[in-house]
Parts: sequence; structure tokens; C-alpha cells
Amino acid sequence: MATPLFSRRSYLPYPIEVLAALLARVLYRVRWSGAEHIPAAGGALLIANHLSYVDPIVLQLACPRRIRFVGFHGLTHHWFFELCLRWSGALLISERRPSDGIKHAVRAVQAGELLCLFPQGDISRTGQLMEIKRGFELIARRAQVSVIPVAIDGLWGSIFSFAGNKYLWKSPRLKSTPVFVAFGAPIPSGQVSVALARKAMLDLGVAAFEERPVLRRH
Repeated sequence: MATPLFSRRSYLPYPIEVLAALLARVLYRVRWSGAEHIPAAGGALLIANHLSYVDPIVLQLACPRRIRFVGFHGLTHHWFFELCLRWSGALLISERRPSDGIKHAVRAVQAGELLCLFPQGDISRTGQLMEIKRGFELIARRAQVSVIPVAIDGLWGSIFSFAGNKYLWKSPRLKSTPVFVAFGAPIPSGQVSVALARKAMLDLGVAAFEERPVLRRH
């Protein structure tokens, strides 16, 4: 599918929203599959691998519904990330009082919002799925909502990833980067577990990897 603009589906102020969408269209060619797994209404929880700082923008481009992201409060120590988190309306979870953040997330998803968190807790240092934490499991069980696993492929090595053991200070790619987002089948709240979610994300990662243009041409 072609990449749309956000079309008022994000929490960003409209001018910033349009600018981010246009910039993403220039830098990335986003395709996706499995969007039919996203419920048309009602609360649900997306969990995705975390390859770069632009993952939220790519996910919003691919998702048919407005997403509210769950972020780490420690990022607010940097003015740029604090601004992004505030503008996007992200829910923050603190290391000191994680239960407060989880309670806010539960209320939001019970109110019918579509939440997304990155269960790794941080950007991947290797491009692979790292250990995932069980906070998403607590949110899903307490709110009684399904978990939709997601895999993003194509962003590792980009300027916003940790490839080369450094952020940002890399030469930008001269051509737009092909990115694929694979949405998986929902996991009912009563069946959610770290092991099951990890397996689903790994399987989706394989499916997303196989959509790379270089493989399809070979």
C-alpha cells in the first residue's frame, strides 16, 4: 500500500503533523500488511520492535487509526525528546514509579484508545529484537484488551538508528529507505505472555524481512 499523510490521525499539532508526514514520505517508502488486524474502534495495545527514533512516525503512517505512544520518562531529560513527547501526548512510565504509568495506560486503553509501546524499553543496539519486558502484559491483562504484535523492518542502519554504535552522526542515505511494517493477529488478553508475544514478533520480523525489495528482485 502507498504511504498516506497522517490525515489527522496523530496527536501532533497539525502543522508539525503535516511536516513530519511529508518528511517521512521523502526519507522512507513505507509499505505494510495486516492492517485489518487493527480494530476499527475500541481499545487495543500494539507492541513493536524498536529500531530507531522514527519508529513512531513510521507506525502512524502505516496504521489506519490514531496511535497514542507509551514512552520512557527518562527521555524528558533532553529538551528535544521532552518536546516530542509533550506534543505527541505520549503517556510516560517512570523507573521510580512504573505502577503510576501503567495505571494511566490501563485507563487510556479502557477508554478506547489505541496504545503502542516498545517492550524492549530502548532502541535496539544490534538491529535484532532484544529482551522484552512484561509491562505490556500487565496493561493488557488489567485492561482486558488484546495485544497486537508488530514488526518493523528497514530502519536499522538509518541515521536515526544506533547502527555503528552511534546516533545521528552518520551519513544519511541518498535514496529513500524502503520500510515494511507487519501487523500480526491479536493475542487475547487471557493468553498474553512474554514468550508468546516474542515469538509472534520474531515471526512477523521474518515476514517483514522477506518484503525487502532486494530479495524480491533476486
